[in-house]
Amino acid sequence: DDKLALRIVGTDEHTSGWIDRTVLANFPLPTNAQPQCQPFAGCTRGNLAGTTVSRNYRDVNDQDLKGARASVRYQASEQLSITASAFYQNISQDGLGYFDNPPGTEAHYQPYDIAEPFSDTFRMYNVVGDLSLSPFTITSATSYWSRSQSQTQDVSETMQTLFDLPAFAVDAGGVGAVGLTEIDFTKQLSQEIRLTSNGDTALQGLVGGFYSDYTYTQDQYSLADGFFPLFVSPNLITMYSYNHLK
Repeated sequence: DDKLALRIVGTDEHTSGWIDRTVLANFPLPTNAQPQCQPFAGCTRGNLAGTTVSRNYRDVNDQDLKGARASVRYQASEQLSITASAFYQNISQDGLGYFDNPPGTEAHYQPYDIAEPFSDTFRMYNVVGDLSLSPFTITSATSYWSRSQSQTQDVSETMQTLFDLPAFAVDAGGVGAVGLTEIDFTKQLSQEIRLTSNGDTALQGLVGGFYSDYTYTQDQYSLADGFFPLFVSPNLITMYSYNHLK
């Protein structure tokens, strides 16, 4: 009877990757020693392409996207209508879409087998109600959304370069396998109410109010037993950020 309408859409998508994650048996040190090799900027990589591969993971930047959205509208009467919607999406990868140059062979090279997964999940909900009266229309809009992201990256080579360590292995003066993980979470609730005048008179009016509650957190950490000789602690970084706005 033209009172209720519903729409549902689903998504399941796979995008093929083309970048490998390659773990080398003996990851070479920079070919130019200090002081010529400044951290990050001046270091020349050794021959990665000519080094023995211990493990190779194919197409790690494959991307899986799963999502769904639904909307429903209820026309309770000629004066009152309610529309609600929901949206969900998740993106996941076993590795990000970049490769190392040099050597430029569409592969990401690592001294240790540290997985680098990526995940991004988004949710959104919304409800809008309209009540039409003779002199004006009352509109209420309520929304909530949240997003969570997480990723891990191998920073073992970065640590060797940064601290000019003589090796990668801990027993030879290095810090060993080092991963850096970051987790981000965001959420927001908003509420809006409006009164809008009806009719075709020369003078029209609009009045309303808006409220928002926003929260963002970020958690980063990197722990490795090889940091004990450098910092007397396994902790390279532990950082927590919090932002709350109303």
